[in-house]
Amino acid sequence: MTSGQPRSRSARPRCQSLDEALAWIAAEVTPLPPETVPLRELCGRVLAADVVALADEPLQTRAARDGLAVRADDLMGAAAYNPLSFRLSRGAEALGAGEAAPVNAGDPVPRGSDAVVPFDYVHRSCADQCEVIDAVPSGYAIETVGSHVRRGMTIFSAGRQLNAPDIGILAQLGIGSTSVIRRPGIGLVLVGRDLVDPNDQSAKGALWDVDGLMLQRLIERDGGSVVFHRRIDRDVAALRAALAESELDATFVVGGTGSGPDDHSSAILADVGDVAVGEIALYPGGSAALGRTAHHIPVCLLPGRPSACLWAYEIVVGGVVRRLGGRDPALPFQMRSLTLTRKIVSTIGTTEIWPVRLTDMNQAEPVISAPQDSLLALASADGFIIVPEASEGIPAGATAKVYLRGSCR
Repeated sequence: MTSGQPRSRSARPRCQSLDEALAWIAAEVTPLPPETVPLRELCGRVLAADVVALADEPLQTRAARDGLAVRADDLMGAAAYNPLSFRLSRGAEALGAGEAAPVNAGDPVPRGSDAVVPFDYVHRSCADQCEVIDAVPSGYAIETVGSHVRRGMTIFSAGRQLNAPDIGILAQLGIGSTSVIRRPGIGLVLVGRDLVDPNDQSAKGALWDVDGLMLQRLIERDGGSVVFHRRIDRDVAALRAALAESELDATFVVGGTGSGPDDHSSAILADVGDVAVGEIALYPGGSAALGRTAHHIPVCLLPGRPSACLWAYEIVVGGVVRRLGGRDPALPFQMRSLTLTRKIVSTIGTTEIWPVRLTDMNQAEPVISAPQDSLLALASADGFIIVPEASEGIPAGATAKVYLRGSCR
């Protein structure tokens, strides 16, 4: 075999099921090594190890709200018709009988105090005196040492994807950085003649780079980053060079996956590495394939037609990005069981994706105003149904699982 030409197209692997493709991803793609990341960059990242509290929270007894720190026993009998007088003691380390100290939420309370009276219950009588018109019990609006978190307690377990409130909790505990799964770096290679960025309006009659821009957003949504975005012609040597990159966590090749005379992507991957999952029985998106380079870097081949590229990513390839980054590899959409208003007819042996719109809170209707394999079919769609390969379709009135596109988990 010469280095300039791929092997015969007869060497292409058989068409495989969606389940086989997902099983390969589960078996062969593993989370990346950890890295330590500062607090401000942690949102959306996945913990590589448990986060353990290094100290009690709070470290000292403090006020839970604005008010007067008092001794609760001194409040006995306080009422609107029987206000009790207190001497204001600002900045005192300890309180004596009949003394009160103004505090803000989060301030440490003086020794001897065991409650905070809200300012709503307080009338100022003079500069250093006040009257309290209602009683509160011992412990009211007080946070004691370790009442939130004890030192050594596991705050978050490994595998958790951190959100904004989580970042707030870590900041409250004084944790400035922690260990997370490294963010996957994806190489994006687009195969095709004269692909042009749509921002370049000087290119008349150009073939716009729809797939590249779309995939970059999807990869970022799933926790990855595109470390290079390269457009190449349908050239064997250029594709070989792209697949030789070794400083990547995965390579996605878009285009050249069909059966045309200049569709070489699958054959070249078979030459320089391994095609583990050939064409997938998926519509749209069936010419997608999975494998590895000689450097054992996962490679995902995606079709160039935008709708097929989108569904191949959503149903199959996105799981590679999510697994590499330590996320749940399942589809990142909320799912609801809805009643189908119109039947869907599908082909046995192929998993089919059907865009649907919600007609009310409990019903879904297949989108038929545009071809099923067109991006335009998604313009009026609220979600989609995955029709299994063993099914001939779904009858009207049946309950189907609908994945809602506008509501990621």
